[in-house]
Amino acid sequence: MFKNKNFSILLFGRLITNFGDSIYSIAALTLIYSLTKSTFYSGITLFLISFTAILQIFISPIISKFNVKYFLIISQLLQAIILLVITYLIFIDKLHITILIIFIVCISFINQIVYPIQLSLLPKIVKQQELVKANSLFSIAYQGSDALFNSIGGFIITVFGTIFAFIINSFTFFVNSILFIFLSDDLSKNEKTTNSTQENYLSKLSNGIKIWNAPLLKPLLIGIIIINFSTSSLLTVLPEYSETSYFYGILLSASGLGILIGAFLSNKKILQNIKLGTLYITFAFGVAVSWGALSILNNNSITNKIINFLLFLIGWILIGILNTYSQTMIQCIVNKDKLDVAMSTMIGLSIAFSPLGALVAGILSIKFNTKIIIVFTSLLILSIFLFWLFNNNIRKLPSFSNLTEKDNIL
Repeated sequence: MFKNKNFSILLFGRLITNFGDSIYSIAALTLIYSLTKSTFYSGITLFLISFTAILQIFISPIISKFNVKYFLIISQLLQAIILLVITYLIFIDKLHITILIIFIVCISFINQIVYPIQLSLLPKIVKQQELVKANSLFSIAYQGSDALFNSIGGFIITVFGTIFAFIINSFTFFVNSILFIFLSDDLSKNEKTTNSTQENYLSKLSNGIKIWNAPLLKPLLIGIIIINFSTSSLLTVLPEYSETSYFYGILLSASGLGILIGAFLSNKKILQNIKLGTLYITFAFGVAVSWGALSILNNNSITNKIINFLLFLIGWILIGILNTYSQTMIQCIVNKDKLDVAMSTMIGLSIAFSPLGALVAGILSIKFNTKIIIVFTSLLILSIFLFWLFNNNIRKLPSFSNLTEKDNIL
């Protein structure tokens, strides 16, 4: 697969971007706090960053109009320039908090467009039987590498300072812009329409959302949304549940490690030969049980902490596999000309409910203890297990080995 030039460029570009994002996100939030000495502005920034993910839904209708190759190049250059401007303003001591937040949100918005574009390109550059492997590698590059890159980013900022971190970050985006120049020109072809048949923006936005009304995709999207909501709720109460910052850091590392292991396991033939419906239903049950069990033991001994770490890790491994297989299945059953809209809409809708999950958990924590909220999130995921169990379309999903062109329904 690495002999495929376009795939290798996109994958290494994703890794470089993720490395830069790790440095940038830590440096940006550190800089915001150093400028304001207030967590209020950090919270506002994180909310706005989350909001940019929702905007994917409204950008999705025009993604197919982009010259993909040129967009990838220009998007990286634009982010590099923004970071250099931030660095210059820091150097001359003229950086205002409002300007900084605007720049950070702009970078986040650009990145939210880039990732679904890259995912929508995968079916165009790799064979269908290689899609699972391609998606697992992208999951590793996008999420599984976070733990490593966050550690490196933290080290760079601690040793060399924020200015140096932004310079390195800018350099990574410049490298990516050069890397994307070598993508095949075939990928730069955008959608061609005639004036008589061209859909207006609102019509295409509506059609993009209607894709998810399909009998197969609708229950899948509902499940993804509820799982994201539940995950966000659980992560919100994790600091209190952990009791110490040290164990909190260990549990957070379990999420990245679990995604990484899940992405690797998704390549195993034994899993690819199992019916997708069986995997979805079984894994949803597994996540609900493993995370629900976190409410049983207190973190008052090494043994209990190890057990809780393993329970948390198991849930993330199963989610890592579900993520990879969900992306691959969508790429297999949605027509390539609609895939960019479908992926952007899915990511936007699923992420849109994550801040709401955090908000609900925060409100519930005022009256209820952490373990009750953990049970609540587990019951939500258990409801998805039951929903998928009694849904014929999900239950009858074939294995990837038996997924053929006739399964392309949209």
